Amino acid sequence: MVPKLSDYLGDDRGRLRSERETCSEKQIKKIVEITIAEFMEPLMKELKELRKEVSNLRDAVERLDKRVKSSSGEGPSRPGRRSPGIERVKRLIEKEGFLLASQSMQKTGVSGYRLASLKGASGFVVLDTGTDFIVFTEDTYNEFINLLSRINTPDPDEAANMLGRFKEAFYTMRNSSMIYYDTKRKGWRLLF
Repeated sequence: MVPKLSDYLGDDRGRLRSERETCSEKQIKKIVEITIAEFMEPLMKELKELRKEVSNLRDAVERLDKRVKSSSGEGPSRPGRRSPGIERVKRLIEKEGFLLASQSMQKTGVSGYRLASLKGASGFVVLDTGTDFIVFTEDTYNEFINLLSRINTPDPDEAANMLGRFKEAFYTMRNSSMIYYDTKRKGWRLLF
């Protein structure tokens, strides 16, 4: 238990026990130490409780993270390796040019939610249309942009046919107003 400052001072905290009494340096140090201890004791208790709560939260987050990984089939990640589902997605995109998140589960067994989470992942370009996600590899996205830049017909059906395997991606983007025909430049443009 921390001694109280009132043990060293009189009833009136501002006055010493006796008006004639003077404080020595030792007494002043003791008074300062006690004052600091009185101030710090509740703060230290609060800090101890906060540390315990943070530790509990950290444990809860770790448990939740394990549950999410096990339910997504991802398992513990290995540096430099992707999950087999993501590798299937990449192979399918390389073959077909792109993948819509809404079709991912039936085509690859990977949920659309997991596919959308690839946004920002190395090697993938994910476009949010507002109603779906279009996922490209960086190579297929560049191929799509390159093909699109060469089309100068304003007819969307003709343009879509010229895009070959990217036809459905073109229509999805056009229906979401992500792509338009620029009459001044005589070509199709993306809005992002």
